[in-house]
Amino acid sequence: MLKNAIKFTLPGGRVTVKTTNPTPGKLCLTITDTGIGIDPETLPSVFSAFAKDGFREGPRSTGLGLGMAISKTIVELHQGAIRAESGGTGMGSTFTIELAATHPTLKPAVSFSEPTDDPDRPYRLLVVEDDQATLSVLAELLGRQGHEVLTAGTIQEALALAAEHELDLVISDLGLPDGNGVDLMSKLTHDYGLRGIALSGFGMEEDVARTKEVGFIAHLIKPIHFEQLAHAIKQASQVLSEPRHAAQHQAVRASNLTV
Repeated sequence: MLKNAIKFTLPGGRVTVKTTNPTPGKLCLTITDTGIGIDPETLPSVFSAFAKDGFREGPRSTGLGLGMAISKTIVELHQGAIRAESGGTGMGSTFTIELAATHPTLKPAVSFSEPTDDPDRPYRLLVVEDDQATLSVLAELLGRQGHEVLTAGTIQEALALAAEHELDLVISDLGLPDGNGVDLMSKLTHDYGLRGIALSGFGMEEDVARTKEVGFIAHLIKPIHFEQLAHAIKQASQVLSEPRHAAQHQAVRASNLTV
């Protein structure tokens, strides 16, 4: 609807998008333009597939294609309503969508169990991923869970951060611009006693075995659902809390700091 409003509004015109809550539980979205309008004969069929636009001949008079018909179908699948209004040719148009608003007392999408004797605790995480969008989303979601998150897009950045910060766990993609996540984890395990969670597009038995050899304690196959990652972190907490691992981690870091 927005694309059509822009398409059929001439230079110097205006397109306005507005949302309101006309009644409790209802959301109303309107897109109003000062464009070339819709004639009364065309208005009833504006949401039909390949409807003619009913405008005067010209370079912008190309018909409405499937866009408006698809918009109507999507809105109705959400139990909503859509309508078009226009004063006629040259009088602009207004398209309105009405949808049910979410109920303020809906149960949360995530269920919470009763506190246990071993509650989850926040960790200092190093997330290594060369896709910036994925990296940002992971950092945001992990941060919301209370973790302290450091991010890197390359092996060199990750090694530099590991040298400067004390970390609990590494979450790393295996395909990186300057090397392989397996080699990165191997070095981080050797130098700092760190453990990690591997993110990979490959999940054959030999792939999983290889990552476990170098210090990854979980191997997640892309695309990753955040619930899977959160579960893997929870499982990793059992390993990280073992006295033997904690003592080894501290000893390795101490030895590196004294070199």
